[in-house]
Amino acid sequence: MLQSALRDARRLEKERTPWVDGLGHLVTATVAHARGDDTRAIATLSEAERSFRGADMPMFAFAAQHRRGELLGGDEGASLVRAAGEAFTAQQIAKPERMLEIFAPGFGERRATKRLA
Repeated sequence: MLQSALRDARRLEKERTPWVDGLGHLVTATVAHARGDDTRAIATLSEAERSFRGADMPMFAFAAQHRRGELLGGDEGASLVRAAGEAFTAQQIAKPERMLEIFAPGFGERRATKRLA
């Protein structure tokens, strides 16, 4: 299923539309994380953030930023998570954790250990 998701993400990224690119990057990041490649997931989440901001899709951008912060950890990661949380609050989102599961699901348990090809 991860390979199928990755193929779909690559198709999305070929559309060359910011919001579609963002979705493709988000799926790619999720697959990378599930396979244990957080370095790739972090880089791809950053690309997703840029695409979503360019498409004026702030909720998706905040979700990607939050997930990137979780994976980065440390002071930098905590800062990203805090900023995303503040952004959700500013949008009057009462339960940001639920929004994260809607906009950027799949960052819980790892399902595979194989790295992206």
